[in-house]
Amino acid sequence: MARSHSRRRARVRAPRQAEGVVRRRWPGWSVALLLTSVGLLVYANSLHGAFIFDDQTAVVGNPSIRHFWPLSNVFRSPANTPLAGRPVVSLSFAANYAIGGLEVRGYHLVNVGIHILCSLFFFAIVRRTLAGRALHDRFGEAADQLAAACALLWLVHPLQTEAVNYVTERTESLMGLFYLATVYAAIRAGSDRQIGWGAVAVLSCALGMATKEVMATAPLMVVAYDVFFTGETLQNLIRRRWPLYAGLAATWGILAALIWSGPRSGTAGFSASVSPLEYAANQCVMIVHYVRLAAWPRPLLLDYGVPQPLAPAQVLPSAVVLAALAGGTIWACLRRSVVGFAGIWFFMILAPSSSVIPIATEVGAERRMYLPLAALIGLAVMFGWNWLKPRTIESIPWAMASLVVGAAGVLGWLSVQRNADYRTAASIWRTVVAERPSARAHYNLGLALEDEGRTPEAVAEYEEALRVDADAADPRFRLGIGLERMGAVTDAAEAYRQYLRRKPQDAAAHNLLGVALSKQGKLDEAIEHYRQALRLDPALSAVHANLGQNLMAQQRVDEAIEQFQFAIDAEPDNAHLHNALGVGLASRQRLDEALAHYARAVQLDSSFADAQLNLGLALRLSGRSAEGEEHLREAVRQNPALRPVVQQMAEEEKSRQLPSSGSAR
Repeated sequence: MARSHSRRRARVRAPRQAEGVVRRRWPGWSVALLLTSVGLLVYANSLHGAFIFDDQTAVVGNPSIRHFWPLSNVFRSPANTPLAGRPVVSLSFAANYAIGGLEVRGYHLVNVGIHILCSLFFFAIVRRTLAGRALHDRFGEAADQLAAACALLWLVHPLQTEAVNYVTERTESLMGLFYLATVYAAIRAGSDRQIGWGAVAVLSCALGMATKEVMATAPLMVVAYDVFFTGETLQNLIRRRWPLYAGLAATWGILAALIWSGPRSGTAGFSASVSPLEYAANQCVMIVHYVRLAAWPRPLLLDYGVPQPLAPAQVLPSAVVLAALAGGTIWACLRRSVVGFAGIWFFMILAPSSSVIPIATEVGAERRMYLPLAALIGLAVMFGWNWLKPRTIESIPWAMASLVVGAAGVLGWLSVQRNADYRTAASIWRTVVAERPSARAHYNLGLALEDEGRTPEAVAEYEEALRVDADAADPRFRLGIGLERMGAVTDAAEAYRQYLRRKPQDAAAHNLLGVALSKQGKLDEAIEHYRQALRLDPALSAVHANLGQNLMAQQRVDEAIEQFQFAIDAEPDNAHLHNALGVGLASRQRLDEALAHYARAVQLDSSFADAQLNLGLALRLSGRSAEGEEHLREAVRQNPALRPVVQQMAEEEKSRQLPSSGSAR
């Protein structure tokens, strides 16, 4: 039986050598070492890049990745965020957080590792395809070298830098890893006739479905691969491979369950604010642009903005090019040419994000080319081999190697330069503003500059955003914050007012307008905005505190005490709130209660000089002079400017008046 089984396997593999093709094999470990070394070299300067754009919601401000257990919390990312409905990516970020917290280097290192693994799978797929039955006559002798060339060029191409440098876009690269693993395992399951590889293919496909929606095309891609490269009819393939196909198709159920609740229904899908026809017109232009970037990857952009209404004249040139590419793909498919499969790979993987299903938040993204780029690079390498072979005869390996090394060197250097753009959020947004200025680009550059403490520059960017789009609300809101930080309180208040005309239900804006009005002494108007904020969101403790301060300033002490108590109920560990409530209680001669809150404030923050001062004075007034003097000395030590206050309060001790000090804002 063993000998019979060996003969059967020998007959399956025999056609690869039947034509006398001598295959120059490269050890797999040598290619793995090459790709890993080059990948680490090219992306070494990416490890210190910053969290940018959606990273703030997906990683920095995402509470669902803070703990591994229960897993339901890890998988419950907020709707309309990059991780919503993508539990495998959420789990990977939770692992990153568990190991290194918010240390950005760890997140980048994982992204680079995923990208290198993808290149290894790409190499393995191409090598098996070129050495297989359909192509071994044309490419079998150099299958290893050509596959290595494809993987190397794909690895270092600058179009891949967004998926690697932009932490959140692990969604794309991790999906790509599972996609390539699915195809590779399916190939092995067919050629080696091993059930285990079929199970690996189904498992990889299932994980990919829980990573990103583009994975929906993977089961169809496996079928397309078999049709093109096994030489069998579709009917025979279904009869022979139906368990694998059924298993892969079953994983669509996972995707359906994840998108059932509409995790991104507000930003993508037919319910979005962009019509399918308008979006399709934009995609004609974008897809042709992607092809151009594959050949000439300059300039690269993080943000292409949102879909825009386009006139027919703007779409027609790109539509003609796209129609030609699609027509060529159909023609090649009818001939069962490798070009046809490359076209299917390119268009099918782009289809979920770049066809008629609108994505309202972005018209295009270079990360969408992460897997489709493989088809273009594979075709370029194959055409290069076919062009060189009749011209160079024996020297073709050296000629091909020279071209590949030269191209990889140029592409790798461009990628290194592009990595540097991701060094900070401000640097990457400057590249967008320089090449494709928009209100969103100026606004995000302003946010980045504000985070760096460069408020005047940030204000200038917000103003530029409003010049581009006067109706933009968010830049106006941040403009108010920036102006207030610069001391231009009157201008800040006007910015908040204009913002509230567009978004009157924003409680935070009412609060900030109240703060600006308070600084101008317009207490009644400020109080009205604080109350409006609380009508919209009664849980805002900062608003209760600010309202309490204004009421205290108007001697409406009982109302102020009530507001401070509301705030403390929401933030029981806020030292400033306990101190403010203590001041109010003391002014109503409720000294024992005031003492308790002053003591709590000092317990929470022993360096809070105002609380030390108030506690010391309250202790003296309650007859505990020794304890009081200790806290008064500590207050003066922490803030020498309080010495005159202590002396003055000592003179006024008989009147039992305590100062109103410290701010609860």
